[in-house]
Amino acid sequence: MGVEMNKATVRRLMEDVWHQQNLDAVSEVFAADLVYHQPNTDDIVGTNGYREYCEYVLSRLPDIHFEVKTFFAQGDYVAAHWAFDAPGKGVKREGIDLYLMSEGQIAEMWSVRGDWD
Repeated sequence: MGVEMNKATVRRLMEDVWHQQNLDAVSEVFAADLVYHQPNTDDIVGTNGYREYCEYVLSRLPDIHFEVKTFFAQGDYVAAHWAFDAPGKGVKREGIDLYLMSEGQIAEMWSVRGDWD
């Protein structure tokens, strides 16, 4: 898959999964054997694990909104500098995610977040 297709997949993660809260899109955006590396916690493995993570976050921040500030892509990698806010909870954060793409899906993901409690 090309760089533009990879970027479109990451945009779809933000739009479909987080903004529209369409958790069925998780299995379309991510490879079944996804590994999501987060700071200070165990890795999330598989689409079921990521879906549970989304359910957890959305139950606490139902009005979450992501903004991609900067997007870079090269080969099978996409990097996104993002910010989110959840006005109902007064929460604002930003971070950087690195995505390894495989056949148009996110196969592996690393997050670095600022101001994380």
